[in-house]
Amino acid sequence: MANETFIEGSPRGRAPETFIEHGQDGYADYQPLPPSLVADGYRVVRELGVGAEARVWLCTNGGGLHVAVKVYFRAPTYAFEFDSPEYRRHFFREWTVEVLQRGSDRVAGTEIHFEVMEYCAGGTLEDFIATEGGTDETAIRVLARLTHCLKNLQGPQARIVHGDVKPRNVLVRDAASVDLVLSDFGLTINLGERSNLSNFGQGTTAYNAPEIMRIKGAPADWWSLGMVMYTVLVGRGYYQVGDGHWLNQRAIEADLISRDVSLTEVDGLVIPSERRARWKLLLAGLLTRDPDLRWGAAQVEAWLAGKAPAVHRPLDGRGEVLPDGIDGQKCVEPFAFAGVGEFTTAAALGAAMSERQSEAARMLSGKGTARLITWLTEEFHTADDYSEVAQNNWDPDARVTYFIARLAPDAPLTFRGQSVAVPTDLIRMAQSGDTDVVGALFDAELLGSLADDGMRATYRMIDVNWHDLVGRASDLAAQRGIIFTDDMRRFVRQVALLVVTTAGSGTQQKYADDVVARVSGPDYAPAREMDWFVRLVVDAGRGHGASNAELALALLLDACAESALERGQQIQEDRAEEVRRRARSAASDATTYDVMAVMFAGLLAVTVLVPFLIGHFLMTKTFVLKPDPRVYEDVVRGISDHFWATYLGGLLPIVLLMGLFLVLRRPWEYRRVSVVGGAVALIGTLAFLLPLAQSQWRDAERTTIAKLRETAFPFDDRYYNCESWDFDAENGSHDAELWQVHLGRLKGTNPDGCNRVNVYRGWQFVGAYNLPDGDTFTGEIVVNAVSWTEPVRATSSRSFSQHSTKTGLRTPMNPIATNINLLTENGHVLDFSLDGAGNNGFTLR
Repeated sequence: MANETFIEGSPRGRAPETFIEHGQDGYADYQPLPPSLVADGYRVVRELGVGAEARVWLCTNGGGLHVAVKVYFRAPTYAFEFDSPEYRRHFFREWTVEVLQRGSDRVAGTEIHFEVMEYCAGGTLEDFIATEGGTDETAIRVLARLTHCLKNLQGPQARIVHGDVKPRNVLVRDAASVDLVLSDFGLTINLGERSNLSNFGQGTTAYNAPEIMRIKGAPADWWSLGMVMYTVLVGRGYYQVGDGHWLNQRAIEADLISRDVSLTEVDGLVIPSERRARWKLLLAGLLTRDPDLRWGAAQVEAWLAGKAPAVHRPLDGRGEVLPDGIDGQKCVEPFAFAGVGEFTTAAALGAAMSERQSEAARMLSGKGTARLITWLTEEFHTADDYSEVAQNNWDPDARVTYFIARLAPDAPLTFRGQSVAVPTDLIRMAQSGDTDVVGALFDAELLGSLADDGMRATYRMIDVNWHDLVGRASDLAAQRGIIFTDDMRRFVRQVALLVVTTAGSGTQQKYADDVVARVSGPDYAPAREMDWFVRLVVDAGRGHGASNAELALALLLDACAESALERGQQIQEDRAEEVRRRARSAASDATTYDVMAVMFAGLLAVTVLVPFLIGHFLMTKTFVLKPDPRVYEDVVRGISDHFWATYLGGLLPIVLLMGLFLVLRRPWEYRRVSVVGGAVALIGTLAFLLPLAQSQWRDAERTTIAKLRETAFPFDDRYYNCESWDFDAENGSHDAELWQVHLGRLKGTNPDGCNRVNVYRGWQFVGAYNLPDGDTFTGEIVVNAVSWTEPVRATSSRSFSQHSTKTGLRTPMNPIATNINLLTENGHVLDFSLDGAGNNGFTLR
């Protein structure tokens, strides 16, 4: 895969592969594929490999066939449009892996690009070499096949450059027939009319041509083919040492630019000497440092045909003397590590420094660093000048970490107690919250110098992007007039490290989107009191976090969100305090009126007269002091009987109005006593004062009713009262009326009996009748009313109600239809109706 690693991976941490690698099973229920493929029936079987650019899955398609699906972390760049004439011409199935489909899906706002390719069950050429390599016959077949593939890919004019030919980028369709195809075209370029291009991405350093650091042309692929064939013949890479590890990138680059590739290992192949000579001729032709003199397709095909094209480098392949360590020579003088021991290899020294870091830091202080570099370059010949130490003002801790990474890449790598061996360690460091260590690592600019050929291959880009993001965030703050505080700087450093380390899976865009969504939510509403913060949110929301500029904007927004929130909360609190101050002032004024209202209500109550008049003229017209209909004459209601009821009834509206005044007026917050007092007044009025006033009124009314029935009438001044009867009648309008019939005699007349009848409605005189001389009433009365079942007789004073004496049913006693018969001693009967008495409607018979 493009840019997956600079140096071909080692067992300790080679970059995961892209197309074919024996991954773990167990993905039956896991579907990391784009939705369109899932909808088409694609299902994951297992992971084949993962690199810096993409992850590759072994899948089954809708028809059940095995395919390889490459899911890119970011949008890939292609030399040709898929399925264009140029693409079909150069990327034919015969010599390249077949790409069945290219596409993209938008998932959660992120564009996911993918390719569906044929699945090559034979694995990679690297796998093939491990089982089939080392024989002359196999090497011939591999060379012939790769020459055919590379020649056809480049085209007649050699305008297409693969850019990363190596064993892992060669797939095996069929091992028995050595059917090989090229794959992984992430670094493939189209030269067009040019012979080479500069400033293009490099492939794998161990297989790169010397000129690749400056220019890239078609001859570079043929150098890579030579290095591949060296691996096929010898069984390991040229820069791979006996234990399977690879030399570091700097050592390889230094060797490439200064020495010919040594071909002495070919002399040890167990094949006939003439075949060894032929292979050395091929390798010398392909591994010629001058690209203009290097063999290409024509020379290799001639070699395959048994010819011997000219070469332009020594056939013995020794060239200059290789540095110590490359050919296994030991250093002459051991290096003394105080308190630890003497070391004769850089790897052993690096491992010891890893185990005793405090002693190593002491050793590297002062002149110790210069002494170590002198030993490494002049005695041990590591092919590295360690110029980064002089270029950076590192403290001893940083130097220890640097030299451990250089000398013992397998040893645990820490910086100030925090592991920095792999990118996941950087993620944990960023998440730990240890801003001091993160800040020290940032200031040291150390990460790029820790990069290697394995799991730390991305450290250079991580370090560059990390510093770029922090610098951009600081510049943006200055441009927008935002004070970039030390706390904000520490925050940006920490989060930026986390983001750039996890880049490649859409995390940058997700981070930017999450920040904008979070600060746009209700929790950060106070922060939006700040105009500069609002503008920052709007600007950050326009981007997608895809570039460092947009990501730096999101980082700045994230860093200043809390301070903006605090400032906004303070502004809101100040505003709220001003509102409260005004409310307190208003409440103070309102309290004055509250006191005046209470005093006024109390004054009205104390006057007695005002509540009494309100009760007498107003409340008696309401349900509160409802007059009893049996009190027919208002004049009967004496002041003494109704005083308290009338007074209490008059207090009701006064207290109610006062309570409403206290309760309903704003503000409430600072008038709690007034509001509570008003509520108590309202509740007390309704729950206590109202029932009390009504109870007093009912008692007074009952007293008045009794008085109506019992109080002597005015004729008692002139008459003796013999008998009297009360009638609870009901007129035609269904209004209750009290009628009374009294028997009496004039004072000074015959005392033997009563001879006069007086009829009253309430206290109002209706009519009277005097018996002829000598006749008196017997005291017996007969009463009959319409609808009564029978008349009622009585010989003494009593009351007649509106009920039938037999049925007990309520029957209205209408004064017009209520007939009275009074018996006399002479056998006469005085007949009249209650109402008729007012019209002299008396009949004596």
